[in-house]
Amino acid sequence: MIVKDASLSDALVLMLEQFGYDVVEVDDASAFVAGPPPEPGDTVVVDMNLQNVIGPRIVRWVNSLPTPLPSPKLVAFSGQSRDEIARRLTDLEIPVLLRMPFSAARLTPWL
Repeated sequence: MIVKDASLSDALVLMLEQFGYDVVEVDDASAFVAGPPPEPGDTVVVDMNLQNVIGPRIVRWVNSLPTPLPSPKLVAFSGQSRDEIARRLTDLEIPVLLRMPFSAARLTPWL
């Protein structure tokens, strides 16, 4: 999980752990792409509001992983306006893009 806001990250980690998920929180997006790739059964949760183009860079990196099927799931979220999302993210393959704020009920079906 790569999330910009520390309090949001803490809340997401707590919620996911309470649902029984093992959560790996990565503070730095560069460390995430430099580390070992996610396993085929993993879910990558990424904040599209990360500085510069880091969020989209992570999405492209996950989508390009040469893993066997099933590939890691990708769940992205953004607090940006619909216009900004359409402008910045239209070229990305994002299976799930949640708009903030979102509830646990909106997130958990995608994990």
